[in-house]
Amino acid sequence: MKIPTTLALKIVKDMKNIINQDLNFINTDGYIIASTNKKRIGTFHEASLKCIATKNEIIINNDNEYLGSKKGINIPVYLDNEIVGIIGITGERKDVEKYGKIIKSMTEILIKEAQIKELTIKKREKNRSIIETILFNYNKNLDFYISLTFPYTVIVGKTNDKIEDNNILYKAIEDSLPKDKKSIFTITSNYIIIFLNSIKKNYIENFIKFLQQNLNLNLKLDFKFGIGKNVEEIGDFISSYSEAKNSLKYISSLNLEEKYIFYSDLDLGIIFSDIQNEKIEEFINKIFKNLQEEEIKYFYSIFIAYKKNNGSIIKTAKFLFMHKNTLQYQLNKLYKLTGYNPRKLDDFSILDLAFMFKNFN
Repeated sequence: MKIPTTLALKIVKDMKNIINQDLNFINTDGYIIASTNKKRIGTFHEASLKCIATKNEIIINNDNEYLGSKKGINIPVYLDNEIVGIIGITGERKDVEKYGKIIKSMTEILIKEAQIKELTIKKREKNRSIIETILFNYNKNLDFYISLTFPYTVIVGKTNDKIEDNNILYKAIEDSLPKDKKSIFTITSNYIIIFLNSIKKNYIENFIKFLQQNLNLNLKLDFKFGIGKNVEEIGDFISSYSEAKNSLKYISSLNLEEKYIFYSDLDLGIIFSDIQNEKIEEFINKIFKNLQEEEIKYFYSIFIAYKKNNGSIIKTAKFLFMHKNTLQYQLNKLYKLTGYNPRKLDDFSILDLAFMFKNFN
């Protein structure tokens, strides 16, 4: 791993805060790439090459002993059993030698953390590329398809909450995904797209419940999920993704209590996405032509409570903290404005469908 200058600068700055001595980070070519003494950045450091060659720390007793090197201690820094640089502490031997081991250890920890972070970012980017290419730029010849092990299920999640830090969200999902599967995911805006490496319904449900628990407890994020049908080969991903999106839209737009839903369990939701928007608008306008937007929202809150309580005036009024006479007045008002009586079964079905279309659209 080639140590980036930004990381090297962070290392020497952090170390100086601990020991209050000037430090240098020298690359494997023998040049100082970071230093608390800015004048030394970019200069040649002969002692570091000896340090690399011998694989041992080098003590410098005076400034003239090695070209471009000052008295102090220089220690090889390893990553995966390979020297990736030299950390040098400038000063009198008696003052700096005692810090050698701890500075070496802390520097190696910082480099290892940076490597893990870099690998994580690369993995996330690779997974994003796989998902976006499969779903939006289909290509049969991409080499990274070989990393997929069928079957899969496409899951799409969404939250209306504001996501403050995508890195924390990534970590929460990574921690929730089973380690024994080749599942991948990506995040775009407030959406999560997951290719889960399983088609077993119980397995999928348990995963989603566990993920929702993590997101809610650790990040205070409330996600809903739609789940598409089985993916047995590359070409199935697009249809499964579309099914997952429509399932998610169904439970989200209609404010249903379900936190997730399988496309295979949909009823009316199956046909909603296939109806032309202009036909939906025409139907909605016919039913609600005498209502303003705020009135539609208000009557929907009453209607949905009436529906959940199976048409019981007493239970609905109690649910809404409303007097039963007031509730009856509002139901009659809805009838007067729309021409459809929610207390009549046929009219109730029309209103129910109209409210569903309004929210879905």
